[in-house]
Amino acid sequence: MPVSGTLLAALAVPLLIGLAVYRLLLHPLSSFKGPKLAAVTDWWFCAQCPDQETQFIKHPSFYQQSEGFPTLVTETNPAAHRAVRKPLERGFSPSSLKEYGRIVERVADDLIAQLKKASKHSSAVDVKTWAARFTFDVVTEVTFGTSSGTVAQGKNTVWLDLLTGNIAAAAAGVAIRRQPHVTKMLLRFVFSKLSKKAKSRALYLSACRKMCEDRLREPPRAANLFDHVLVICPPSGKGTENDDYLVFLQGQAASLVSGGTETSSTLLSSLIYNLLAHPLHLVRLQDEVRKTFSQGEKIDIESTKQLKYLQAVIDESLRIFPPVGFGLPRLCPGATVGGVYVPKGTVVQAPDILMVRNSRYFTRPHEFLPERWLPKDHEFYDDQFSGDRKEASKPFSIGPRQCIGMSLAYAEWRLVLAKLVLKFDWELMGEKQDLISVAKLKLLWEMPPILVTFKPWEGLSVEPSEV
Repeated sequence: MPVSGTLLAALAVPLLIGLAVYRLLLHPLSSFKGPKLAAVTDWWFCAQCPDQETQFIKHPSFYQQSEGFPTLVTETNPAAHRAVRKPLERGFSPSSLKEYGRIVERVADDLIAQLKKASKHSSAVDVKTWAARFTFDVVTEVTFGTSSGTVAQGKNTVWLDLLTGNIAAAAAGVAIRRQPHVTKMLLRFVFSKLSKKAKSRALYLSACRKMCEDRLREPPRAANLFDHVLVICPPSGKGTENDDYLVFLQGQAASLVSGGTETSSTLLSSLIYNLLAHPLHLVRLQDEVRKTFSQGEKIDIESTKQLKYLQAVIDESLRIFPPVGFGLPRLCPGATVGGVYVPKGTVVQAPDILMVRNSRYFTRPHEFLPERWLPKDHEFYDDQFSGDRKEASKPFSIGPRQCIGMSLAYAEWRLVLAKLVLKFDWELMGEKQDLISVAKLKLLWEMPPILVTFKPWEGLSVEPSEV
């Protein structure tokens, strides 16, 4: 090694050791509990889920993407976020949800038809795959007014396949943006040139752009979210000849589609698994649904609101396996949290999964118990859960950043689950497993296969009304 290199190494090693000692013992945050490696270096975040959050300004290294303009999800400026969100909120009005309900019904019926085909051969299906197709078909038609048809065709489109790779690429991007400037530049170069994830993200954004261009050329007659996206005027101005405007539309579309597909399908997959792993709760849900719709009553987003046990099952599934498994990072302005002063500029976050599995807030927090969500007049209400702090479960976030599609998500889940419970008996194939242990967190959960056989329920003598 040249003398200059030896000298550089001789200076760097004690400097790095000194920095590590300072961060572990003398730094203002050294008293906080957590992995020691995370205290020394941000490299820990490349493979781990961050630990804590509070409600302060959004942390730009997490939200800001390297391409395009900020979206409803990634915009960190509160005023700019309101300017994007307000027009979109009109797309989730009660009248709009009623229109979207027809889409959910049709896609759910397509799913039922596919599962009936599989049942004729006693074939197990991967719930994760079909849940993704279902939510993808719903959100793309709600957004653009045209059907993707992955459920009806029984196979993924290229766009849906790219979406999964896009989530993994976004996770890698977050890890890269946490690194020092020089390291960040090197990692970005290597990632963009060699990573399949980076190529997948680029192709996903390209697919979103094409869908936006097609939508601009041929507006649909049906109500759709994109009409409300077009109301927004970005800093670049409008115009189909304006490339910046198309990039802006592409970003909004990408956020709406990925947000409406991945989290909703994760909930459906984990919910079905948890019911199969806890047969008593499945039997109680079957009893409720089958008694309510035994005479062919229509199943839609309105009629399913009366299903109290189904709602409890959904809320408990959101609690025990929140679809967003990480805490949304924010920058502390300098504040006292839990009696400890947190310096200005500190990145803080609180994953929902840590809150909801804390015995201070929930009785038997690690157990799947839908009864904790039931009203007192319900036959399965259990007083042991009367002290639960249900407000501690915030799977949709809170305040002005609360998930804009929450009402649509609940409507989707209620309707498709009611149909699945009414039409089929379910059987889990393979051994039971702890989803938290086997799922991988890459911003959102990467679920393991969940193989289930759906056998037509023999007690169904009257088909639900299609009127």
